[in-house]
Amino acid sequence: CVFIVHNVPSRTEIMNMTEQCLNSFRDTADEYEYEIVFFDNGTRDNGETTEYLKRKATEFVSSGRAKRAEVIRHAHNDSIAKCWNEAIEWANGEIIVLLNNDIVFNKSGWMGVLIYNLLSNSNVGVTGGHQMVWNDFSFLEGAFLCFRKDTALRIAENGKVFDERFQFTCEEVDLCRRIEMAGMRLLGTAIQTGGWATHLGY
Repeated sequence: CVFIVHNVPSRTEIMNMTEQCLNSFRDTADEYEYEIVFFDNGTRDNGETTEYLKRKATEFVSSGRAKRAEVIRHAHNDSIAKCWNEAIEWANGEIIVLLNNDIVFNKSGWMGVLIYNLLSNSNVGVTGGHQMVWNDFSFLEGAFLCFRKDTALRIAENGKVFDERFQFTCEEVDLCRRIEMAGMRLLGTAIQTGGWATHLGY
């Protein structure tokens, strides 16, 4: 599971929503054994965000919630695509779950919805929380993305799963395009409409 934080000092709600996100994640994802990686993506606050994420990583492991946790700090605010690519390389697990830090997890079972729908059909390449259509092109919103690591590596281009030329948006659209070009399906799930989680959309 991957979370990226970029704490802009002028936006005091960022750390509050991150705390709410991670606490609700902790309380609702305990039916699975997972590893978790946090990114401090170029925050300039004398290391406060990095230290906060390190405390969270320690909490997740010491409480038995996560079998492995790490914080990766970028000196500069890099593209989300670059962070996701690093996370895929870091992960030992078979399944990657990319999650925004502006999500509130309302009840247990959301991770099972993502994973079950991914594994129940070998033709499904990516599951997500919300399927969108733009200019007649269908894609999964990047707030919740779940895929097999080996599937992602199979569609990688120049060794990268996500195209790092996308600075902040459309990287999930490009991933979905390549998944479909490889003959696999996208599958939106009922995570949000079923009340398992809420994407606040900050």
